[in-house]
Amino acid sequence: MAAYQRLPCGTILFRAILHKDWIRDANQIDWLAFQLRKEDKGKVSLFTTIEAIQEELPKPTYGNISVHVGRVRDISVDGDKLDVEQDRDVHVSIVGMPDFWIEEDDKRKRKVLKNKVKNFCEDIAEKASRIHNLSELYLKNE
Repeated sequence: MAAYQRLPCGTILFRAILHKDWIRDANQIDWLAFQLRKEDKGKVSLFTTIEAIQEELPKPTYGNISVHVGRVRDISVDGDKLDVEQDRDVHVSIVGMPDFWIEEDDKRKRKVLKNKVKNFCEDIAEKASRIHNLSELYLKNE
């Protein structure tokens, strides 16, 4: 795998809106847009361009969210911080969220970690991202 340089804080990346319920209204993103799934392994997927999203994802999306790298890096929950790492030419991941699925045996700890992830997701939605555009698919179904 190629090594990538640290992305500058001013970099703008993009997240595909895969589900209509990720949009509260035409101007607000729900925290669910950044929620981790088990297969994510603690990483939230972003792309370097909107064209990369269209090339990489087989299904149509409801639009795109722009994500500001520096604002993601400024987010802190209980002293833990997020970062953004490029892993392919067109793909980047938000890293640093606890992977609460690995704590299956300790339900209390898993609940604490899951709540921490929700706090991270809420902060990303509120402080570091904006709806970049909504697709015809979303607008047609509104």
